[in-house]
Amino acid sequence: MKLKTLLAATTACALVAAAPSANAGDLYVSVFGGLNMLADDSGPVWNNDIETSSWSSDADTGFVLGGTVGTTLDRWAEGLRVEMEVSYRRNDLGGNWVSTGSDGAIDGNLSTFAILANAWYEFDIGSKMRPYVGGGVGWGRMHGDMVA
Repeated sequence: MKLKTLLAATTACALVAAAPSANAGDLYVSVFGGLNMLADDSGPVWNNDIETSSWSSDADTGFVLGGTVGTTLDRWAEGLRVEMEVSYRRNDLGGNWVSTGSDGAIDGNLSTFAILANAWYEFDIGSKMRPYVGGGVGWGRMHGDMVA
C-alpha cells in the first residue's frame, strides 16, 4: 500500500512541477509540488523515580502540492506584486515508544494545510536576472493520525 501511495504522489508531483504558470495581464496563476522531508525526532515524555517514558519517530519523505494566485501592482510601484498561496503537505510516520514495563510501535501520518498572503518586490537591475525580497503572513493547520 505504501508503494502505491508513493507512486501516486510522485506522479502527481511530476505533473504539477511540469505545469507552467498562466499569466493574463497583471494576474498570474501557478502550481507547484515536490518532496516534503521531516526530521526524525525523539525525546523523553517524563522521567521520575517511579516511571520513565520516551519515544522516537522516523518520518518518511512525503509530498507537498500547492497553488498561487497573484497580481502585479506596477501602477502603484514598479516591481511590486501580491499573492495568495494554498498548500498541502503529508508525511507518514513510524517509530516506537518505551515506558517502564511496556513498549510499542508508532504508526501514523502528519498533514498540514496552509494559506499564505505574500508580497514581493523585484529590483530591475537592467538584466534578465531580477533579485527580489518578500514577506508574508499565513495560517496553517496540522493534523496527525497516530496509532501506538
